[in-house]
Amino acid sequence: MKQKLLCGLMALVLGPAALSQTYENWALVQCPPEIPPTIDAFNFINHAQFFVNFTNGNLLTLPVATPPYETSSTLNYTNDFGAVMSCNTGFRMETYSLQSGQRQRASSLYNNGTIDCGTLGTSNVIFIGGFLFNLTGTGSGIKCLVNASNIYNPGTINMGFDSLLSLRAESIDLTHGTLAMENSLFNGINGLFLFNAISFDGYWGLGDPFTQRPLFYPLGINPDSDYSPPPPFFPTTQIHIVTNRNYTITEQQLGGGSNFVSYLLDVTDLSGSNRTVRAVFVSSTNLAITTKVYLQSFYPFATDPDVVEFSSIITNAQGITTNFIYLQDSFLTFTNFQVLQDGFAGVGINRPTFIPENYSFSTLSPFFFGGPPTPATRTNIPPGTFAAGGNGNVTNQWTAYQAIFQPGSVVAGDVAGQNVTNEPGRIELAADNYLTLPQAQISSVNYILLKATNQFGGSSGAQIAAPFADLYLRDTNGLLSITNVLMPELPRPIGICDLFSARWTNVVAGITNRYHVLFVDAQFAPTSPLMVQTLDLRATNAATHDDSIFISDVFNVTSNLLIDTRRLTLTTNAPGSPAPAGVLNYLNPGILWPASTPRLRYLTNYGIIESQNLAVFGGSQTSPYSSPASSTNPYAAFVNAGSVTNFGSFIFASYFQNSGTFFASGGAIHLLQAQAAVLTNGAFLAAGTAGTITIQGGSLLVSNHVLQAGNALTLSITNFLDDGSLSNSVDFIINKNTWTAGGGINLWLLPTNGASLLATTITNNASTNSQVANYWAGRDDGCWPSGFVNNAALGRLILDGQDARSLFSFFRIGLTNALYVDLLELKDATTNADSVGHFVGVSLQTNFTIYYGDAIANGESIAYQLNGRYGLTGTNGGRFCWVSNYNTGFFSSTNLTYTDGSGTHRLNRALVTSCNLDSNGNGIPNCTDPNPVPVLTPSTLVLRAVVTNGPPRAVVLSWNTIPLVSNYLYAASSLPTTNWQPVTNFLSDATIGGRMTVTYPIGTNRALYYHVRVLSP
Repeated sequence: MKQKLLCGLMALVLGPAALSQTYENWALVQCPPEIPPTIDAFNFINHAQFFVNFTNGNLLTLPVATPPYETSSTLNYTNDFGAVMSCNTGFRMETYSLQSGQRQRASSLYNNGTIDCGTLGTSNVIFIGGFLFNLTGTGSGIKCLVNASNIYNPGTINMGFDSLLSLRAESIDLTHGTLAMENSLFNGINGLFLFNAISFDGYWGLGDPFTQRPLFYPLGINPDSDYSPPPPFFPTTQIHIVTNRNYTITEQQLGGGSNFVSYLLDVTDLSGSNRTVRAVFVSSTNLAITTKVYLQSFYPFATDPDVVEFSSIITNAQGITTNFIYLQDSFLTFTNFQVLQDGFAGVGINRPTFIPENYSFSTLSPFFFGGPPTPATRTNIPPGTFAAGGNGNVTNQWTAYQAIFQPGSVVAGDVAGQNVTNEPGRIELAADNYLTLPQAQISSVNYILLKATNQFGGSSGAQIAAPFADLYLRDTNGLLSITNVLMPELPRPIGICDLFSARWTNVVAGITNRYHVLFVDAQFAPTSPLMVQTLDLRATNAATHDDSIFISDVFNVTSNLLIDTRRLTLTTNAPGSPAPAGVLNYLNPGILWPASTPRLRYLTNYGIIESQNLAVFGGSQTSPYSSPASSTNPYAAFVNAGSVTNFGSFIFASYFQNSGTFFASGGAIHLLQAQAAVLTNGAFLAAGTAGTITIQGGSLLVSNHVLQAGNALTLSITNFLDDGSLSNSVDFIINKNTWTAGGGINLWLLPTNGASLLATTITNNASTNSQVANYWAGRDDGCWPSGFVNNAALGRLILDGQDARSLFSFFRIGLTNALYVDLLELKDATTNADSVGHFVGVSLQTNFTIYYGDAIANGESIAYQLNGRYGLTGTNGGRFCWVSNYNTGFFSSTNLTYTDGSGTHRLNRALVTSCNLDSNGNGIPNCTDPNPVPVLTPSTLVLRAVVTNGPPRAVVLSWNTIPLVSNYLYAASSLPTTNWQPVTNFLSDATIGGRMTVTYPIGTNRALYYHVRVLSP
């Protein structure tokens, strides 16, 4: 049963008593033919169908000028399960007083049915180009405005194209609810009814021989040299004048690059008197788009346009689909030569935009009669293809056009202030207290606002999409989880596609030659990222002040960013999720990370953080141009297992861990004030000329980590520095480091508690005519293997100079310093030496020495030749020293099995392969001697001790040794022990071999134990 309440004057007479009544609909309200009911009631309840279509407004502006349908005095609105409410102008649901004429917030809206506002099914009229058509359609300007204390919508609200849906309340619950907006509108321009959801007009132009030749080509064009030039030239169009959507006239030219792929159809009919040449040049560099060109006849009863098919596979929540865009160019066969109005530019201004008549874009296949023909194959245009009648100039007609692909219904530049909040097609949700969106389905043509200034209840399982959004979300319980708030992308193309077509005809020897050339420069992607104008996320906990925000979604922030929390985590997502991990990509260079994260102390990134400018993690920087050299407010911890991409990064964190990637597009990466840093299985990439990498802190453990510095690579570690080789043999370290530097390598101080980089390879590059300065704080322990221990020794150092003027200079930090290198390699111009063998590409400061286990140049060992050299100039100053008895290096050692039966020994590779040395003095050079170097083993050492009583009482210790090795004698008072005390150490000279004897005085009644260590060469 349908009930209608008394309204108007009756309501005024009855007063509050009348307002206690309820309007309740159980039947069908159909307007027209009925008159829309006037309702004045506390409660509006619809159980059935409530249809209102206004037809008494201004027909030329309907339905935009007619306001939404509205009741009076209603506090509670209910649309029951299965019920339908529909109005071609939309609904306004709040409390409106007839007495005062004022509106205020209603109590509630409960919608478990369907509400349609200005959708295709609500009206029987459509307006195209200012004319009224009696067709089912829709128009922009429709509104659904709800202002209530509580909104609960498990049902559906459908909005027309470019409409406005506004839900404002204390509490909004859209669990399992749907808010949908139609994303297309009928467009009757050109006499066709097409969906206006493909592209916009960027520019347009056309020309003929009478208007074009005098401007640029007084003699016409030479098509054979333009369209099939000999290598290394590429096809280009003629310069052509176009008008863009802002009505600015510009010049345009396409082609000229190797990205254009050519297709050709050159056929002559059976009579031999008609020849048709059709060439298409396509550039589409997006790997996600597949391009096909069709030049064969596929219309049995019509003309044959050229067709370019763009297809892409889209994977989203709805599954895997293939999207198509078809470009048709009928310039060869169309006799019309004009541009047609195709749309408007400028919201509210409505400047007409145009398209040449020969072009059309569609998502519908043009192959109406069966499947598509066989696509054309890529073909290099043979010379002379366009030269019928000679190689002279020809006159031609041409058209040009640019299609703009946008995910929304308007071009951003057309909107007032270019602010997305001024665009049509908006859905706005604003909750003063509580907003929850689990399993909600929300889609808007252009814009979505989600605002929960007090409490956001989450959006798990939701699918929310719009080209642009503003998000203001807060949690007062200390944990804000951002998941499925926005889809990462829309399955709509974005970018531009530039077109140029030319045609001409000539008759040669009785043969009519028709030519058509089409250039297609496709610069668009198959999907569009969602853009967030303002991302405002807040998590507060008044009790503990220890709050967290977890981000699982993709956010591309264009204007404003605020993340107010103590702990921020960008998480990974389960397989099959819309995005593999959370992404923060702030596109505005004016966004500063410290100002956007004012309370952040713990940052964990398993996703992606991207920015256009320098990012300062930690600290309180307020300008990208101030010095971020130090911070009084470093993070307590920063753990990165994802990706950080920006111009450069300055990182202040007491504890820092990186197993992901930092990429600096043009600046530096500085890790500063780290008490402890762990770099493993990750990378710092700063390859630009300003790309310095600095790591400063207390302790650094680095393993399988890439450091790529276009400029200097600097370490300043106070406690310990370890790449795993400090307490382990490099032989067992699988994950070694690979570093590069273009501006020198620096170790400003030697860590006090240990330092080793024997599992690290550093390539030091010197560009043309440049000096690369290197500062190293290693101790100078002499030319002995002990210098490689706990002294920041490098595993491998490659010095690569680009020309003869490239110079590597090494400087000391203190009075005397040294760099110990397992393997030193000179590459390219650094291998140049003067007439006396000094390497002119390396300079060593006085009191600075490079000690090496092996040195190679051009693939050959130069350990012997380099030994004792200075480098740039001078005589044998000993600033290069070969530690030939260093035999434990991973890069400089080798295993050699002796034929004397003593077994396999690990020896210095350069020593045993040297043809300049005879280490055992048997007259056979090491390189051909099967047992080249005298080797001691524990069994051949034969340590003996003899006690003598003749005063003073002493012990005579003897053992076997060999020339030029280090001998160490230790004593202990008991066994077992690790507390061996050194007695003496010395180097046996070149003449000492066989037994070595040392007399050591001892007291009475004293037991001593002795241990001897001999460093075999």
